[in-house]
Amino acid sequence: MRIKALITLVVSAGREIAPGKEYDLNEADAKSLIERGFAVPVKGGQKPATQPQQPDETGGKDGPSSQKGGGQPV
Repeated sequence: MRIKALITLVVSAGREIAPGKEYDLNEADAKSLIERGFAVPVKGGQKPATQPQQPDETGGKDGPSSQKGGGQPV
């Protein structure tokens, strides 16, 4: 199921989905995130990349929201 993150989601060690990014996730996890208000379902549209963005070469993250590790584990 395709979702759009509303907060930074941590999908595994070192892998994050930034707010506003789309991601394909199994249906049970996707529904759980939607029910808790952490994501919204996405229907149709352009297929997004299924890999979240990785830190840049300097070791930085996407922005200030991810600097404190405030993401929600999936």
